[in-house]
Amino acid sequence: MIFFPIYAALVWYGCFRWRRRPQAFLSILAGLTGVAIFSELHAALNRLLDGGWSGHTLRVMLIAEAAIILLVGGYLAVLPQGRVHLPCRRCRYELRGLEHENPTCPECGLPHAVRKVRVSDTGTPAEKPGRAA
Repeated sequence: MIFFPIYAALVWYGCFRWRRRPQAFLSILAGLTGVAIFSELHAALNRLLDGGWSGHTLRVMLIAEAAIILLVGGYLAVLPQGRVHLPCRRCRYELRGLEHENPTCPECGLPHAVRKVRVSDTGTPAEKPGRAA
């Protein structure tokens, strides 16, 4: 009986490890596939042994296992990754998804919040190469 929570924890680890990536949803799919295979093996074994034990309790447990894996795994798969990919130089607000390449930060109002801006040879603003300060 300890197999069910350990199996679910392994699936959820994959969902959390690769959250917001296709691998997280593949982890859920693999977990549900494993439960389905185990259920089919149990049904085949029950038919082979002449159906002496109906196994309704195990079937209900497997359906519950699949539902819990799906719900908790789906929740973990859509959690944010927790790191900022395009931070503001001043307040570290996430700027990814804003319309301009180097926008004004909506949180603190810092213009050109992604990187420091320098003037190029043509007289137009150009971004300084390298990391954000």
